[in-house]
Amino acid sequence: MKKRSFKILLLAFILTGSAMSCTSENINTDCTPTSTINDKASKEEDNAVLAKLFKEIEDLSKSKTCDNAGQWLFTPIGAKACGGPSGYIAYSSQIDTACFLKKVEHYTAQSKMYNIKHSIGSDCSITASPKSVSCENGKPVLVY
Repeated sequence: MKKRSFKILLLAFILTGSAMSCTSENINTDCTPTSTINDKASKEEDNAVLAKLFKEIEDLSKSKTCDNAGQWLFTPIGAKACGGPSGYIAYSSQIDTACFLKKVEHYTAQSKMYNIKHSIGSDCSITASPKSVSCENGKPVLVY
């Protein structure tokens, strides 16, 4: 039953994800998901998929210098096995935010699939939500 649910989730996500497209300034101009977890890949291959997706998000997040905290937002990212985000990431309102958030949504969905596929456990603690973003040495810092 678990494997069938995973396949249904994967198919639904692929169908949803294939409709995504947008442009982004300087980085990965296509918002269509580039990597997905599949039921035949090993845990190591799935880790590589998640790492690649996260790097795309992180690169886009770091594509602007943080010199005005008022232009920065944050969003939950990833998925803990018990539910809720695994963390938060800051992003500039000066980037293609729709594309950025689609990438984050895709990464989070893939994290959920990874947790299900590999029976990942969690401490079930709640990840604290930041209150704001500040700028330090040109980089965004989440303020808790």
